[in-house]
Amino acid sequence: MNEWPEARAGQTLTPEMWNAARAANGRNQLIAGKGIRLKPGPLGTVIAVNDNGIASFASPFRVALLGSTSATIAPGFVNLIEPVIDGVHLSGEDAKGTPPPTLKWDKLALDSDGRGFIALEVTLDVNWKVADGAALIVQVAAVDTADGVPAKTKSIAANGVPIFTGRKCRYPLAMIRQRSTGALDCFQIVYGDLTLGVKPADSAATTTTGRAFFY
Repeated sequence: MNEWPEARAGQTLTPEMWNAARAANGRNQLIAGKGIRLKPGPLGTVIAVNDNGIASFASPFRVALLGSTSATIAPGFVNLIEPVIDGVHLSGEDAKGTPPPTLKWDKLALDSDGRGFIALEVTLDVNWKVADGAALIVQVAAVDTADGVPAKTKSIAANGVPIFTGRKCRYPLAMIRQRSTGALDCFQIVYGDLTLGVKPADSAATTTTGRAFFY
């Protein structure tokens, strides 16, 4: 917001001050964009959003459910590597004329609370780097267990996500929640490309486990 000119008590209102005030008022006017409605009132202006008039925000890794057995995932990168589904990059394979892939599953994997995830699964190489073809998109009931099945005892860790034996780790892109009616909701978690940092379990980095940090 632009500042208005300051005035002191008893100060004469000059044409310059008046013009500066008018200019400041003009710069601070609300302007309705696409899908936005403005309704001025005695106590202010009500801003309303028309969802039908706004295009979807196509962010990296945007998840869209296709019924209960498949989903599409918008292209995104982790450490400048584009993940794959069934060996096909998220953006497709232009050289082969292969369209963007669809993630499919026979049965939705959910925990006891009716919650599951569309997740990025990365297997790091011996140098703890992400190689092309080693970043996958999967559907799991849990991201913090090696087999994707929820553990009986839940733990909360603030220092990254676990790297399982074999240098494999996962990070949730979106959460799926099944209602009591069977309807599915999808809650997006990631809205941009990702960077992955690792901390092996030992300083010599000879282990295949540790912690992963996605940001």
